[in-house]
Amino acid sequence: MFAELGVELTEADLLETTGVRIDDVAAAFLPGARLTPAEVAGRVTDLVIAYVRRDGEPMPGVPEAIALWRSCQGRVRRVAVRALNLNA
Repeated sequence: MFAELGVELTEADLLETTGVRIDDVAAAFLPGARLTPAEVAGRVTDLVIAYVRRDGEPMPGVPEAIALWRSCQGRVRRVAVRALNLNA
């Protein structure tokens, strides 16, 4: 996506921006681009969704973790979210 807009990201760029919101990455690397950061984020999100649908595989332990999470009662979930600082 970034290459389409004339920006070649290096491996270092990718590592440095891991965990950063994609619209913030777009704003930093694409100032004055013909697309807004929100538009870039939407396109990148669409690409990720297409990849997951086509080739996505869960990491080891993820299916079990999701099954356990689904089996927890609402109160247990709320306590776990607070205890693990997952309030995103």
